Amino acid sequence: MFSRDGDSVMEDALQVVGIYKHLSRVDAYHWRAVHLLTAGFLNASNADELKKLIHRVDEKLQRVLCNKMTAFIKQVLYHPKTASCKEKCKAVTGSVLALE
Repeated sequence: MFSRDGDSVMEDALQVVGIYKHLSRVDAYHWRAVHLLTAGFLNASNADELKKLIHRVDEKLQRVLCNKMTAFIKQVLYHPKTASCKEKCKAVTGSVLALE
């Protein structure tokens, strides 16, 4: 779901989160952000989408989301052991640079 493109991605994700009590809005936004980070920014619209995603939420949710994204980025950057992890590391590094 989070890997789809389109205007309704987050609306759909938030509806799913509403059904499952063990998931929260932060989880939905976090997993969409993870997809955008790991997809890399070969397509400039991904950078814009992630920026919009971060700015769309209220300040409290934004802080939690950014903390979770930072933890994810650290985990990826500190553990590039396999070839697929190295590719993810490159994608995340490019994503972070594009966000700046």
